[in-house]
Amino acid sequence: MDEKSGHGYYRGGRSIFWPMIMIGLGVIWLLANFEIIPPVNWWTLLNLWPLALVALGLQIMFGSGRPWLGNLLSFFLVLGVIGVLILAPSLGWTPGGQLITEQFSEPLDGAEGAIVRLDMDYGDTSLGALSDSNDLIDVKITHGGTVSFSAVGGDRRTVSLDLDARNGQFLFINPAAIGETVSEIGLSPDVPIDLEIDHGSGQGEYALEELQLTDLEIDMSSGDVAADLPAGDYAVSVDVSSGAVDFAGAAGSDLDVTMDVSSGRLDFSFAEQTNAKVEVDLSSGSVNIELPEGVGVRIAGSASSGSIRVPKGYVRVSGEDDDGVWESPDYGTADYTIEITFDVSSGSFNVR
Repeated sequence: MDEKSGHGYYRGGRSIFWPMIMIGLGVIWLLANFEIIPPVNWWTLLNLWPLALVALGLQIMFGSGRPWLGNLLSFFLVLGVIGVLILAPSLGWTPGGQLITEQFSEPLDGAEGAIVRLDMDYGDTSLGALSDSNDLIDVKITHGGTVSFSAVGGDRRTVSLDLDARNGQFLFINPAAIGETVSEIGLSPDVPIDLEIDHGSGQGEYALEELQLTDLEIDMSSGDVAADLPAGDYAVSVDVSSGAVDFAGAAGSDLDVTMDVSSGRLDFSFAEQTNAKVEVDLSSGSVNIELPEGVGVRIAGSASSGSIRVPKGYVRVSGEDDDGVWESPDYGTADYTIEITFDVSSGSFNVR
């Protein structure tokens, strides 16, 4: 018996909190082996980690005055975790790492244009043009989270696809499920499309060269994305938090490009016979712009720190150091022009 409390919950002044946690895990394992609860995925148990903080807080709160009360409440919390695992299937909670495959589609059905919003929270994504299809969009996703899909409107359709790693799973998802998540998306090349992509993580292969884009927005959190752009007259907006993005332009385009890079790397390769206006806001990381031959170029802007590099042979029209205006020798006579403005806080800005 504890001399201070008169109860048997403490021996030698030591809490039974950790032994109780170990007993609870053993009971969960035993119940799973007897199939009383679904097979336990330990990453699912990690979703319940805040309860361990609650139990520890109770021990700290009542440890000196009423240790038996803190231990009793912790005991009921362990029972609660076991109850959650038993009731998980009826509540619609699936173990992290359990992969399912879902398919979605929306027929063209007279659509003359579309706004397509893709929110891809995790996993690898491939996007391209549909071939010999009457669908506006066709999607196949193998994932371990939740997917919502909607399409509204008539002639001008709005389509939204949201792949979420967290809905219905508290805070975590098994990394194995993230690594094995694959999204295959096809869009109709027969209608003009405003395309908005929120890329969370993983690899992205965006083969857009056969689509009729009227606007393209990509918000990049992390991962690695490669996008092949179609020819046309449209705006491109890319916001890179981290990771790497690689754009390849198409000949005969007239582009309005906005690049906002917090960190990471953004490469943009312009094709020949291209007119473009480019605005670069670089906080850190690097932006690399590849220019074609036969295009007149004007570069203007300022840098707080970092490095600015322009091609050899360009003429500085004004400014000094990393501030100023540079022009290619044929800027005033070329049939096609690319005008670049930049604002660099730090990092590396390269034009070549």
